Formats: sequence, C-alpha cells, structure tokens
Amino acid sequence: MRKWLVPLAAMALLPLMAPPAAAQSAVGAWSDLPSGTEVVAGQPVTITGHSRGTATSGVKFTELSLHHPTSFVVVAGAGETDWSHTFTPGAADVGPMVIRYRVNLDDGGQAADVLLHLKVTTGQTPPVACPCALAAHDGEEPPAYWETVDRELGLRFFTDRPGYVSAVRVSAGAGVHPGMQARLWEPIPVRPYLTPEAFLLARSTQASEDPATGVVTFTLPAPVLIDSYTEYTVSYTVPAGALYRAKAGVWTEQEENPAAPVMPQFHFSYDPHGGTPGVFGAGGQFPHQVYDASHYWVTPVFTPSA
Repeated sequence: MRKWLVPLAAMALLPLMAPPAAAQSAVGAWSDLPSGTEVVAGQPVTITGHSRGTATSGVKFTELSLHHPTSFVVVAGAGETDWSHTFTPGAADVGPMVIRYRVNLDDGGQAADVLLHLKVTTGQTPPVACPCALAAHDGEEPPAYWETVDRELGLRFFTDRPGYVSAVRVSAGAGVHPGMQARLWEPIPVRPYLTPEAFLLARSTQASEDPATGVVTFTLPAPVLIDSYTEYTVSYTVPAGALYRAKAGVWTEQEENPAAPVMPQFHFSYDPHGGTPGVFGAGGQFPHQVYDASHYWVTPVFTPSA
C-alpha cells in the first residue's frame, strides 16, 4: 500500500462574471464562470456560457469536454448560442480540471480551445505539519537502469493549499552524478495532440545525498510559490550512463482522497490519452511521456504558505 503524508482542501460556490469583451467578439465559446473557481467533489456544478460563429456561418452546436480531453458532450444544439450544463465531479476528479469546448459551425468549420480551469476540492483542509513530500518507496529498492542519452524523470502533482516548493527530492537511491539537475515546471494546457509546453519555474544544480538513506535533495535557489489545485511537474536529469531507479506498474490506479497536501496528478491537462503521474523525456526538457505507469520516486518538498 502506498503511503501519503497529510491532507486536502475546502472551498466555495460559483461566482458569476460578465463575459470578457474580447471573448464576446471572438469565434468560439466563453463561460460566465471564472477560470480558477473552486468546486467540491460530489456537489453539482453548473457552467453557463455562450458561443459565437463567424459573420458568414452561425453556430450549429457546442460541445464540452469535462473528464477527458477527447470525450465531448453536446451542451447546445439547433443554433443555440447561450447554454448551460450541470455535472457533478466525483472523488476521482479531485485536483485541477481543464474544461475544453468545441463550437461546430454551419459550414462545417470548428473552433476548439480551453474554456476554463476548475479546482475540484474535497471541501476540507485539515492542519498539516510540513515540510511535506510524497513518501519514499516501501520495501525493496526499485530496479536500477541506465541509458546512453540524458533522461529527464519526473512527477506530475498538485497541492491542496498554496505554499512553497523549496526542493526536489529523489528518494530511491539514485546517487549524485556530474550533470544532475532538478527542475520545477508549470504545464501549459493545450488542445489535444499539440506538443506539450511548460513554464520553467526553477532549476537547481545543488544536490546533496543523505548517506544513511541514499535520498538525494536538490535545493532550489529560492522557494517557489505555487497555487492550490494547480498542476505542476518536478523532475531531475539523469546523465547518460548514470543509474536511476524506476518501477513499472506502480501508478495503476488512482488513490481517492490520499491524505497528503502533495498529491499525484492523474488527469493530463495536455495529453489526449489520459495518463499517470510518473513522466519522462529528453534530458533538460519538459517531461511529458509516460511508460507503463512507472514511478521514478521524485517529489517536491512543500511547505504551506499559511
């Protein structure tokens, strides 16, 4: 059984806002619900919005994607341009949720993009004692691997409250090697099948190894403030020829309401095939590929801001 270190968050109902002037003149859709609204799992959420076609082609129907970037439901048809849709997020939806739209036009054209971001919470924020991180591996040490190219190994995560990431920790006996670095990223949600991108928030080359446990800690130059229920990625670079630890099949099922302020992110904001928290990629680049639910034992070190 995987172990987690401490709690989850509370929040409010849905404020409304006037559609932005730019959105009202653009082809596509916009929502009256502000992006970043916090909603509670198990409670109904109503999204009201509007769609617009072109000067020569009206709106035929509008669709929304709620739980998967390539699975859409029709929310308005027969030329409707004002619409409303109610759904209930479940426990498996806790975390950042990206809502996308597709506006289908009479002439066969289509406008598609991100509509808004929701923060699906548990409705609770228990007190915690931090710094906090995902727990180290249990039992046997994971298998060791090496490759002929530099590799970036990471973890997608979110937290249930705002706070600071001060370090990146590798807890599976990777050792310290010349050229190792750690990074903190904020992914940019994009339409499915586009190349994933991310903002690089911090990078560290300051690595130290605990001789008793083999845990390697990369201390960031300065703590980085992160938002609650927002997707981030921590990663570290494994130089060519250096050993790293990994184990396939660890992230095979999602924990519901894990008791920790740092939680693995299962829903991809950028991948149409869904995904698991463990990610890899080319050394020094934003890691976004997954392989067989593998875990690389990378974690942020997090302290709440209040």
